[in-house]
Amino acid sequence: MSAAERRRGGWARRIAWAAVGLAVLLAMAEGVLRLCGAGYSPRYLVPGKNADGTEVWMDNAFFAYRFFPRRTAPLPLPVRVPREREAGTLRVAVLGDTALLGDPDPTFGTGRVLEPLLQAKVPGKRVEVLSLGLKGGNSHVMREIARDLERLHPDAVVVLAGNNEISGPYGPASPTGRLHTSSRIARLLILANRTRLRQTLASWWSSRAPAREDAQTWRGAEPLTLRDRLDRADPRLRTAERSFRKNYRAVVALARDAAPVVVPCTVPVNLRDCAPFATAYLSDETEAQRVRETLRAALALEKAGEDDQAYRKYQEALELQPDHAEALFRAARLAEKLGNADAAGRLYRQACDADALPLRATGAFNEVIRDVAHQNRIEPFDAEALFAEVSETGVPGNDLFLDHVRFTFGARYRLASELASRLAWELDTGAADAEVPPQEDVSGQLLYSPWGKRFELDSIVHEQLVQPFLRQATHVETVERLREEWEACDRRLKEMPGNMAHAIFARRQEQWTADPWLSARSAFYLMQTGDAERAEQAAEAALGLWPHRYDARSMLAFVRAMRGTGLAEGLAILDPDGERKGYFDVQYSISTAKKLAGAGEHAKAEPWLRHALERDPYNSDASIELAQSLYRQQRADEAVEALKEALARTPDNPLLWDELSVLYCLIGEWSLSDEALERSERLAPYRFHRLFRRAEALSRIRQYRRALNPIVRYLEAVPEDPEAIALHELLLSKLPKQEPADPSPVERKRMPWE
Repeated sequence: MSAAERRRGGWARRIAWAAVGLAVLLAMAEGVLRLCGAGYSPRYLVPGKNADGTEVWMDNAFFAYRFFPRRTAPLPLPVRVPREREAGTLRVAVLGDTALLGDPDPTFGTGRVLEPLLQAKVPGKRVEVLSLGLKGGNSHVMREIARDLERLHPDAVVVLAGNNEISGPYGPASPTGRLHTSSRIARLLILANRTRLRQTLASWWSSRAPAREDAQTWRGAEPLTLRDRLDRADPRLRTAERSFRKNYRAVVALARDAAPVVVPCTVPVNLRDCAPFATAYLSDETEAQRVRETLRAALALEKAGEDDQAYRKYQEALELQPDHAEALFRAARLAEKLGNADAAGRLYRQACDADALPLRATGAFNEVIRDVAHQNRIEPFDAEALFAEVSETGVPGNDLFLDHVRFTFGARYRLASELASRLAWELDTGAADAEVPPQEDVSGQLLYSPWGKRFELDSIVHEQLVQPFLRQATHVETVERLREEWEACDRRLKEMPGNMAHAIFARRQEQWTADPWLSARSAFYLMQTGDAERAEQAAEAALGLWPHRYDARSMLAFVRAMRGTGLAEGLAILDPDGERKGYFDVQYSISTAKKLAGAGEHAKAEPWLRHALERDPYNSDASIELAQSLYRQQRADEAVEALKEALARTPDNPLLWDELSVLYCLIGEWSLSDEALERSERLAPYRFHRLFRRAEALSRIRQYRRALNPIVRYLEAVPEDPEAIALHELLLSKLPKQEPADPSPVERKRMPWE
């Protein structure tokens, strides 16, 4: 052996021993941290006990800390079931993403609809349908959840996921996704975040830079924008598909180990009434210009009613760029209009797959689901084909979807009906052909129509007024449709006598005393109708069934605060052990304060917000809410000072500058208001809502002409916002009574895209 080889061998041994030593040190550190009780369990389900000593599995409130910043981490869906399953119980686990789980309110998710339908198919048994998931989660998260299926010992597992692969944790359009381009690296990072060592380091890093955490929070809440374009050749898409295949294969394997029946489902999405969110352009500018000119000609022909010629022009554009998402979608609409249903269906699918911001499951993801199912000798449940079959036009659209992926209640009912039949047949219950309750009965049982439907529509309408929805070709019609449905629900509620609503809530609670979902929703609705006493009873019932849930504690704290309970008593409900573990006492203190402020109880909201800021002075959300509460109490100077103190800590948060601009506007400090608005625009130029808020503030102090310019600018960016349209009409009606006034220099500035 030469000297050079001996030296190389010596270095190799040193590196190997160093690696072994480092591994031993890390293992020792992990062991010490576990012995000291540092960190939290990385599992989705953790052991607990009921008041009677019954051992249960319950959802882990800290599970989402592995994937999201603690300040914005969502709670897992509620689970609290006996570890030893009762005899005669049929247990089904439903594992999925946003579309399946029922966001914005999982009370009405597919799993909730499935339970009474499956009960009809399984006479003589008690049915438990457990929905497992995390808002915004994708297959990386789902794989970690699936590890705990064995703890539940379900009879069947239903899997439906694929919409969040690009935007969810470690997806290409998420902050963590930009850190890697390898599915292996993503998996290593996920394994690392199981450790207490990583949790401790993350907590230490967060405490060392609280201003950075505040900045990450507001940036993380900003909607995805056109800067996240991904063309069909982007390697990040291939990485996402590889990750999904590996994760889905692991999920199905874990499900098969836990349950005798596994049902992998393909993912239906809105194809017909959801235009692509973004289009990728050719890198060759000359060719890209040819495509643009051809599209302009096609649009002009379409506008002139020359549908045949317009369709041919779109085809010309697609010959130049076959994956131009907008051209594919517009061509699909014309093909449908011209009676060519087959071409329309094909083009709609291609438009979805070519979307440069793919927030819907593409055909590639559904092919992965089918492949993995067949590899495991399982017949997949083809929900995609089902939705195409039951759709009015053969292409799923707004007859089945509220937005791009979220199902209507009717679609959930149809999906749950077919799943109930499939499960009953595979579980050999002997009643697979039994009739199920009609949709109206299930909707009434869950208190969906009209209460839940109005809440659901209200949430989705507000989501539609930000990026990336604003640039969709179908945006106007989507907002108009949702708004009309919301107004119909609202009229129905206003026409309903209060005693009728109370009687319905009371009857439902008597029928379903062991349903915490129902109790929690009843408490929410009863507070809206002003019946605080019955709301407290419902909130107490929900907390009795879900004693581990922070959202149930927050609801009870809010109801009692409305009835005069002070902060100390409320905190005892929210954090009964006084451990202040995690961030939940801050998170839900702010949530409680917002509910109180929404009910007009600003003085009662103030101590909750001060508690939140005492625990975390860098929480800008709490500072903004406090400033609003102080202003509503006629304490404008204190409100301004509260925002100045927050800005001294986090000067780069545009939301604080927005709020300060509005406050200065309300007290007549025009130049200071302009300076704050200009600072906010420099930090986040695409936050158009600041213009609406400025116009609204000016209208409140009767500065109608000053308000006109910002509302016009806002409507240029968000032309379908019904509240902005109403404000614009109000201003126009007031202008003849108002002396002319020049807009400020800030208000004359051009929009960011101009």
